Amino acid sequence: MSEQANPASISDTTPLNSSSGFSALDSQARSQTYRNLAAAAYVYAAVYFVAFWSGWLTSSKIRDERFAMPEAEYIFGSIFGIGLGLFVGWKARQRHLPVASFTLIAQLFLILSCLGIAFGAWKWQFHAFDPSFDGVHWVGVWIISFAATVTLPPRMLFRSAFIGSICIPLIGILSILAYGFPPHMEEALSFPTDLNAAGWSFFWQISATILVPIWICIGIAYVIAARVFHLAKDASDARRLGSYQLEEKLGQGGMGEVWRASHKLLARPAAVKLIREQGVASPNGEHPSTVLKRFEREAQATAALTSPHTVQLYDFGIKEDGTFYYVMELLHGLDLRSLIERTGPVPPARALHFLRQACDSLADAHMHGMVHRDIKPGNLFTCRKGTNYDFIKILDFGLVKESGRSEKGNDQLTRQGVASGTPAFMAPEMALEKAEIDGRADIYALGCVGYWLLTGELVFTADSAVAMMLKHVSEKPRPLSKVSELEIPESVESLIMDCLAKSPDDRPQSVMELGQRIEKAQQETGEWTAEHATSWWKLHLTEFTSPTKPSQETVVMDVSQE
Repeated sequence: MSEQANPASISDTTPLNSSSGFSALDSQARSQTYRNLAAAAYVYAAVYFVAFWSGWLTSSKIRDERFAMPEAEYIFGSIFGIGLGLFVGWKARQRHLPVASFTLIAQLFLILSCLGIAFGAWKWQFHAFDPSFDGVHWVGVWIISFAATVTLPPRMLFRSAFIGSICIPLIGILSILAYGFPPHMEEALSFPTDLNAAGWSFFWQISATILVPIWICIGIAYVIAARVFHLAKDASDARRLGSYQLEEKLGQGGMGEVWRASHKLLARPAAVKLIREQGVASPNGEHPSTVLKRFEREAQATAALTSPHTVQLYDFGIKEDGTFYYVMELLHGLDLRSLIERTGPVPPARALHFLRQACDSLADAHMHGMVHRDIKPGNLFTCRKGTNYDFIKILDFGLVKESGRSEKGNDQLTRQGVASGTPAFMAPEMALEKAEIDGRADIYALGCVGYWLLTGELVFTADSAVAMMLKHVSEKPRPLSKVSELEIPESVESLIMDCLAKSPDDRPQSVMELGQRIEKAQQETGEWTAEHATSWWKLHLTEFTSPTKPSQETVVMDVSQE
């Protein structure tokens, strides 16, 4: 569930574990910075590991001791650095990590990683104790790299980085208190004096020489963090649509994108279809505004339908940039095209089970005077609804028109110059662009879907869309029993072939009548029960049968240009 908070300004007095500001990012931006923190932590651990081994080998070679053990503090510092990186990397990759926990971990990691770098670097500098030291300390380089990689509110990063920089004199003080000043320090001093007093004075000079460049780096890191954070926040704001927050892109096509989203208050998952005006230039010459009107009509048509087998519409509208969007229920499963391509033809009982549910959705649409006109396997979706499997949802009412109405006065909302629909599933009267199209065109398309389910093949094949439509107009389809590898009962074959009649008058005259015929045919094939469906899904689609949230969300709306 996305955590939402008012992106208020961050005060310097904000507690270290506060998530203020970071909660203004959406879940996608947060997930990305979680991954970035994990990557940074693993790189830190890897570099520390390499430094430990290279330092050990170099030291042994200098002392001409092949396997001389390094000093205890050197071993301890390396274990600390490597362990810190591995732990933070593991923690940042955990799913559902609370925002407050992440920001606390990120800040503590920056501080402790600076401590680890200072611990390793101080010893080398202490032996040399070069008063002419200049340049940028590795702590400064690390702080800038961290700011560019991990998205944190700038003041939060500044505070943590400043504390981390103080680790350098802190390590130096602890080292001096533990081991004292080295004897050769007198040589580094330009005048004879008390070693203790001069040593501390010299220490603070060296610390200042190191800290000033680091503080400059912190200022640079602050600017970088502010830029990175505001870019992430702008991207998060762009992914907010009304009460819905876009979380993950599920698909992309020529016309737009489909996203998984959630309601900010209800935590309800949803699928959001974005149709951008600049992305809807049609190869058929349609103006983008005409295409957007067609999608608006789809939303209005879908909202008017109440069948449980019609995909549910939650919301729709137009963003300030002209992007049309509508929010629908998120379905977990496969469309019938993908199903057959993945597992092959289905038994007659299951095919009838699918078609019967589709009839319920279309009956509702026809009762409202609407014809779908683009019934095809890709627009019939079998999904899991609660504990029910093989639950059919009809999608994409983008080509819906009022039954019995002429295209005149409405032609600007359909594709100009070509018949509307998908040629492989197009009724003859649609291919001929007859003036009046009614629900029997959807019945013909359902017959084509049934043919596909039982054979895994299209009713006709052709090299072009025009040739395909001509075959639907003039050719007689091959009988199911001669195409399918399955045993097709006579009642099922008769039902499908009647739906494929060239003349609308020779088909079932309504989807209600078709539904009744399907029920009679089911008496011969047997019913596809809930037990059958559950067993099949658990065997073939295990990714959707988890008792918790399914591991995948399939794109439920087509965004391609066909």
